[in-house]
Amino acid sequence: NEAYSYGFEFTGIYADKTHQDILALVLYVVKDSPADDAGLQRGDWITKINDAPVTDANFASLSGGEACSLNGTRQQRSLCLRMKK
Repeated sequence: NEAYSYGFEFTGIYADKTHQDILALVLYVVKDSPADDAGLQRGDWITKINDAPVTDANFASLSGGEACSLNGTRQQRSLCLRMKK
């Protein structure tokens, strides 16, 4: 678990036995960070990054970039956020 440039800490959990898809669990959000500004909260589950399922190949993109759209769930409700650096 590391803090990243978007201002949140997360951990990844494989969604199934195939180890293809990953669910990213938000552990901490830094106040006044891009993640906080976008509305990300501790306990949110991230299931897609830029409309693609979270996988080993794109998991690292949660660490930064120009802009990032996230889809996921918060307390069993759909979530769609956009973060900017």
